[in-house]
Amino acid sequence: MKHLPALLALALAALPLAAAAADASLLPPRVETAIHDRIHAGEYPAMAVAVVDGARSHVYAFGTLADGKAPD
Repeated sequence: MKHLPALLALALAALPLAAAAADASLLPPRVETAIHDRIHAGEYPAMAVAVVDGARSHVYAFGTLADGKAPD
């Protein structure tokens, strides 16, 4: 029991790291799946999606361009 406060403090200190790792992508998995489904079905050759969440933002690119390269 004497180590319980130290273990609790360590666990609480690690929570932000675990949350950051779990929340690395701003794009919800269901949206990414829908994009891949539409590209594979031939609806779109490529798609770019920008996501802004407060101070965080990211641009995701999927598919291939007419020259065969991935969009950037």
